[in-house]
Amino acid sequence: MSDMKIRLIVPILFFLSSCNLRHDHPDAFVIHGQIKNCPPGKIYLEEVDISDIHRIDSSSVDNEGKFTFSYKPEAPGFYLLKMHDGRYVDLLLQKN
Repeated sequence: MSDMKIRLIVPILFFLSSCNLRHDHPDAFVIHGQIKNCPPGKIYLEEVDISDIHRIDSSSVDNEGKFTFSYKPEAPGFYLLKMHDGRYVDLLLQKN
């Protein structure tokens, strides 16, 4: 699958699957996602700032391509959801 198709399909999957607030931490978010045709492995949540990219968390992608992240950002920011094969999706996340 071409990189352009991944960049178009994956964000749609995220919006369809869910991005909701956790009830125990009102500023946290939870991303439940599924990537079609993605082999099992790791997926990473990384924060992008002016000078660097910081790995925030990792999750396992199961045999169906499903994964989950939970994170409480300190401020709005740009993030990457990076697959173990180097493909990624850009995200803009903020509290609430």
